[in-house]
Amino acid sequence: ATSPPKAKQPEVSGQAEHVLNLLMALGVPPTQPLALFERMLCTLRPGAVLSKEDTESLVILLISNVHQFMQIQSQLSPTHQQILRLANSKHAENPEYWNRLLSHLRLLSS
Repeated sequence: ATSPPKAKQPEVSGQAEHVLNLLMALGVPPTQPLALFERMLCTLRPGAVLSKEDTESLVILLISNVHQFMQIQSQLSPTHQQILRLANSKHAENPEYWNRLLSHLRLLSS
C-alpha cells in the first residue's frame, strides 16, 4: 500500500491568518490571546527572539486558554452567553486588536 501524498505546507502568513480566523470563529475576544503574547514578549530582552521552548509554551497556553473559554461559555445560559458576546464585541470590532494579534501569531511561525 502506498501512502497518500503529503500535503504542501501552507505559507507562514497563511498559518497565522488561519489561527486568527479560528479564534474569531470561536468567539474568543482578541484581548485574551494578546495578553498571553504580551506577557511572554515583555520577558524578552530587546532584539531577542522567542526560543522554540517559549514558542511551544505559548502555543500550549493559547490552546489551554481557548479550551477554558469554550468550557466556560458552554456552561453559560443563553442570556449570559449573549451578555458575554456584547461585552466582547467592543474589542472584537476594533481591527487594531486583531492586527496586533496577527503580528504576534506571525512571530510564532517564523
